[in-house]
Amino acid sequence: MRKLIAIPIFMIAAACGAPVSDADEAGSDWGKITELYVDAEVTVLRVRFSRDVVNPAGCEGADFYIRELDGSAASEQFLRIVVAAHLAERSVEFWINGCTQAQWWGMTRPHIYDIYIR
Repeated sequence: MRKLIAIPIFMIAAACGAPVSDADEAGSDWGKITELYVDAEVTVLRVRFSRDVVNPAGCEGADFYIRELDGSAASEQFLRIVVAAHLAERSVEFWINGCTQAQWWGMTRPHIYDIYIR
């Protein structure tokens, strides 16, 4: 019997930027992480996913998800959880909340806010 483990990770309000409406949020549906990338400064986590990327806010690019990292304890913990889920080959669902603040790989991208692990 599989148990659902839901682990919501919240960003610090100051790091969230402009408010996001409910229409800018959506779940990714359940799938597997197929590729992770973290830059050398640990400021960005890029996630490729086995399901189509959802883009409720209409970000410029929607071929992968991004989590902007800020060096906080919450960012570090989020990164550890995502890496652990990937290494364990667990099914995950992301909560997408708006677009990134920065343009990553030339465009704003759907921003990962929470992760749920199955």
